[in-house]
Amino acid sequence: MANYPIRRFTYVDPAKNADKFWHVKLNENQIQLWWGRNGTAGQSKVLDFSSKWQAENVYLDRIQKKLGEGYTESKDVDEAGREIDDLLNHAAGPEDEGGPDGDFLRRLRKKVAAQYGKG
Repeated sequence: MANYPIRRFTYVDPAKNADKFWHVKLNENQIQLWWGRNGTAGQSKVLDFSSKWQAENVYLDRIQKKLGEGYTESKDVDEAGREIDDLLNHAAGPEDEGGPDGDFLRRLRKKVAAQYGKG
């Protein structure tokens, strides 16, 4: 089993004054957790398991639980940057002489809005 990257989740609900983060990383037979209110250092905990299989099952169960509680997964900054670079690299076509056109900008705005909830 390969090591997993840190997965980041957030929960924001202004009506409940909730602005929380929850991060999780699986590494062999160990799970690392970080949680707290956004803007704070939060807390952390390491869970050790007797097997990789057991750790992976708890890892996946915890993620499903957080998603069920309304948390949403945040993209890694590097991953989001690679997606934007990909859009920029494919924006230029022969018809627009290498410059981004209105269609490209609309697609970029739509992608950013869908990913980050901003318009």
